[in-house]
Amino acid sequence: MLQNHCTFIDKLGSFRYHKYIRIRRDNRLKGLKLKGERKRMRRMDQTRGTLFLLVLCVCFCLLLCTAALASGVERDEDGGVWDYDKGTYTDPTGKVHEITPGGVQEDNPGPGTVSNQDGSMTVVTQEKDPVANPNGGMEVESGQIQSGEPEATRAPLTGEEWEALLAGVAAKNGTETPTVWTDPSTGEAHSVQVKYMGVGRSMVVLNGQNMLVNTVDLKWETTAPEDKVLAAVSAPKLGYAWLRKDASSSMKNPKIQQIRTDTVLRVIGTGKNWTLVDCGGLRGYVLTSALEFFRNDHTDFEPGVISVKGRTKGNDTVHARSRDRGRRDLGEYKLGTPITVFDIIDEWAEVDICGWHGMILSKYVTVVEE
Repeated sequence: MLQNHCTFIDKLGSFRYHKYIRIRRDNRLKGLKLKGERKRMRRMDQTRGTLFLLVLCVCFCLLLCTAALASGVERDEDGGVWDYDKGTYTDPTGKVHEITPGGVQEDNPGPGTVSNQDGSMTVVTQEKDPVANPNGGMEVESGQIQSGEPEATRAPLTGEEWEALLAGVAAKNGTETPTVWTDPSTGEAHSVQVKYMGVGRSMVVLNGQNMLVNTVDLKWETTAPEDKVLAAVSAPKLGYAWLRKDASSSMKNPKIQQIRTDTVLRVIGTGKNWTLVDCGGLRGYVLTSALEFFRNDHTDFEPGVISVKGRTKGNDTVHARSRDRGRRDLGEYKLGTPITVFDIIDEWAEVDICGWHGMILSKYVTVVEE
């Protein structure tokens, strides 16, 4: 009896021992599972934190971009800063100019000017110092300075003075450039008067009739190389270039005419700093740096007209714009005005129109078949 009782006790102890072992094992497994769960949760928290920081950075960048766009501040390739909110342009030298509808308005002369003995000023346009002559004049490499009397002391020319100036210009540079048009259908050559030039098509007068002809069929006397026989004024900052009587920036060299940006010109001769051009029958010199040159071989265009929703007749008008980022106004034109279409990119079309090589919103362009 006692033996059986002892055997029972041994079995009961063994049972409790194994139960204890199982409980410890189960608790250990639960602990391992709990530990793994904690690690997984910790990794998930880290991932959420990283994603949150990434989203926060993206939102911050978008906010900065939006603020920059809203501020109306742009930096050009020359290092200048255009602040459209303040209406100012800061050039690479740090000089501030006022932005006007016609371009950048030159402000009062700053450190880059030199006063002459006669009260006039010499404005240094590049990093080369002018040399003072014994007689008080200023000399520098041609094209490096622009000199002139103060605007306040300039008196407008009278009619007689203007006629005398034009006569002097014609005597020195010649009159309107003789131009010949070759009829592509017959091969006959005709002397024509140019009404306006275009890179692709130009308007000429033959026997009293206006004709829109391919510019490649026009020839005129020029000493310019083949890749520089045509030019368009390229003045993104000022919006214009001056036509002068001589190849000089001297104050004694009169300014004949202000030529607006994107005006197409015939080139008569080229030089390092100055280029002789024909502007509407008036021959004179323009700074070479203010011109974009073209070959006279363009045939990759399509004829077109100005339209509004497909309509080419009516009283509506459409504005042409310059090709620079300022998109200056080049005038407004009636429906049906002939244009020459070179390219259409998104909302803008590159065109020749009435002597300009500029841009028009593509929705106002209709290509026509000839």
